[in-house]
Amino acid sequence: MISRRNFIKGGLILGGAVMLDGFVLEPKDIEVQRVDIRIPRLPPAFNGFTICQLTDIHHSPVVGLKYINKVVDKANSLSPDLVALTGDYIDDERKYAAPAIEALARLKARHGVVSILGNHDYFIGESYSREVIRQSRIPLLQNSHIMIRSGGDTLCIAGTRDYLEDKPDARASLKGVPLQVPRVLLSHHPDYSEYLPLDEKVDLVLSGHTHGGQITWFGRSPLRGTHHTRFGYWHGRHHHDGAQKKKANPIFHSMASSFSSRSVKTTYSLYSARMMKRRAR
Repeated sequence: MISRRNFIKGGLILGGAVMLDGFVLEPKDIEVQRVDIRIPRLPPAFNGFTICQLTDIHHSPVVGLKYINKVVDKANSLSPDLVALTGDYIDDERKYAAPAIEALARLKARHGVVSILGNHDYFIGESYSREVIRQSRIPLLQNSHIMIRSGGDTLCIAGTRDYLEDKPDARASLKGVPLQVPRVLLSHHPDYSEYLPLDEKVDLVLSGHTHGGQITWFGRSPLRGTHHTRFGYWHGRHHHDGAQKKKANPIFHSMASSFSSRSVKTTYSLYSARMMKRRAR
């Protein structure tokens, strides 16, 4: 079982330009970093399973379709097994929603694309954002899940509603999922990780929202505020000790910035504990 503060957070990022509180410069370059994640009891069919995450696109006059399409092309070139979209597809205007989602609908992965909403997607109306995504035929997870099956094995991909604008519910998201099935949870806001039920097994959490601290200077972010995270979940990988440390499963959190201080593209490779030991040799 998972302790609220006993998790690891990490990510693979596409890097871009420095931005001040959201958007000053549109990032031009895309950097791909890879992270291997160990998941206990991961079925053999999912060893090496890759998840490409895109988050906080914020399509707007500053972040244009040309760049979004460039990121989509880069993601497709990686040939991931799954693409996870973790919210904030626009900044604050409805007219940008459909073009952004249409561009993201070009994403290709062996097991498809899944999505959740971010807080900005509620600013233009939750029902409107939901309908735009529905028309794109990209599955939208709202306190729900899908099951991916391969070689007789199963992997659960669950998604919650937004932590700030709605009521995320990990229990509802994972309802009916057998305990032995590995669980990946998509949550736009990283702070929801602090409130996961202690008796609900979660193997991996992918989040966005923080934009990597908005602006970084020699590895520091002087303009960080608690409106993005109360618990310091800005980017990279963090490890918190907890009472259930030896029993808990690891949780990873993406850098959570793509069209801000760094590009919103993150990829993860899942491995079982045994496979990770072999790779370390």
